[in-house]
Amino acid sequence: MTALDRRTLLGATAALTLLPRTLAAQWEQEKRDAGHLAKALSSGHAAGKPVLVLRVPEERANKFARGVLFGALLHNASDALLEALPLAEVVCATRTELAQLHPHTREQPEVFAWLVETPGAPVAVREVLAEMPAMPRFDWPGEPLAEERRQVRDWVRPLERALLAALVADTPRVHQRAAAVNASGRFRAPARSRLLSEPCEAEIEDVLAGAALLYRASLGVESETSPHRAALRNATRQHLLEATVAGSRWASHEGCGVEVDGDGPPGVECGMGYVPAAARRLLWFYTEQRGR
Repeated sequence: MTALDRRTLLGATAALTLLPRTLAAQWEQEKRDAGHLAKALSSGHAAGKPVLVLRVPEERANKFARGVLFGALLHNASDALLEALPLAEVVCATRTELAQLHPHTREQPEVFAWLVETPGAPVAVREVLAEMPAMPRFDWPGEPLAEERRQVRDWVRPLERALLAALVADTPRVHQRAAAVNASGRFRAPARSRLLSEPCEAEIEDVLAGAALLYRASLGVESETSPHRAALRNATRQHLLEATVAGSRWASHEGCGVEVDGDGPPGVECGMGYVPAAARRLLWFYTEQRGR
């Protein structure tokens, strides 16, 4: 275990044991929408979209490190991933939560996400696998910003590749998803024509709903010159990075403390090592408490 791994583990433990009562109580008592996962699956089915379930660890001690990893993945995503993510509803959930809706969901450590293909029957749950990469070592005062970001991108690249393979590597599946969007009835001919002809002028809700149509229209076109891809990238930034990912909240950490968006000062003061700017945003998972 590297020095940074130890600091990460100790920091995660400290964040769990030293949180002031207000924030600790919030983490325990703040409830996700009771049907957050079912709601995402229902929305995906109605829209003809799959649901990408980012796996939240069952063990509380592992949630912090996973939140840092997913935060780094999303905030350092390539254009290709920013363009692919709107093709699915994105939600955070544990395997236990998914298994309550789909009992045959297997326990497999390498699974960091599931892609639930809601259009069609029966519903198919596809595992998204990647070996969990070890966090790179960052030493104070750190590398130049460009070098730090390169290292963070290298760190999350195995996960990004796996997500791209699941979402868009299979061109026939992209066509199937576009057909499912058409079949959903969300876009009638005039609205569909407007979306495809002026994607950057469309409302974000329309871009998200018609993501498969936009992606299909961009196939074979360079990403830099495609207005359809530009609209998809912008939708990801607005919907996931600037808003929230269902089942979590955005938070920040800079080596001493975690500050959950909208909750004031950091919840813990401790030495957790140097954290590069490219890895300071994380997903803060909170667990639904049933039976209370």
